Amino acid sequence: MRYAPLEEARAAASRIVQDGRRAGEIVKRVRLLFSKDTLQRELVDLNEIIREMILVLHSEATQFGISVRTELAADLPQVTGDRVQLQQVLMNLIINSIYAMKVVEGTLELTF
Repeated sequence: MRYAPLEEARAAASRIVQDGRRAGEIVKRVRLLFSKDTLQRELVDLNEIIREMILVLHSEATQFGISVRTELAADLPQVTGDRVQLQQVLMNLIINSIYAMKVVEGTLELTF
């Protein structure tokens, strides 16, 4: 087991790189939202969008002591829509939920 810490470090580094790429892609897509480009309709995995927005807004939720939990449906069909617009709608809903909850006392949990 001499190599276990090295393997764990490699796995952690790999996850960091993947998360960084995912965050970069989200930022790129959100920037597209504010451009004057036309809608880009495509098949979209709503669970993936939810996970992306949770990643983007994680620090905002933890700042107010709100934990985020998911109970996503595994068999959810893809929908056709503009990915950036769907991300923006979900981002607004999550932010509104966080700000509504921050004034409440006790254990706070946002569940999707």
